[in-house]
Amino acid sequence: MRTHTFGEHHQGLAIYVILEDRRKVFVIGITWLDRQTEDEPRDQS
Repeated sequence: MRTHTFGEHHQGLAIYVILEDRRKVFVIGITWLDRQTEDEPRDQS
């Protein structure tokens, strides 16, 4: 299994398996992390 982050602040995470002999990629899951940076305003509600 492998992982790859994506998104402007690397808040997305893809987990996948590569079958080299079959030249196929299977996505196991995608996770989107709710991460705030210091530049983003915080919700005051």
